[in-house]
Amino acid sequence: MEVHVTPETAKKLKDLAATSGRAAEDIVEDALAGYLEEV
Repeated sequence: MEVHVTPETAKKLKDLAATSGRAAEDIVEDALAGYLEEV
């Protein structure tokens, strides 16, 4: 699956991945899974 985001969101994700030491894909997976549990 491919997800398109704005350049601003991509930068925030890249920065978070760099500071957390986690892969951006893992961060997106966790965020999306959490969101889908709430809807």
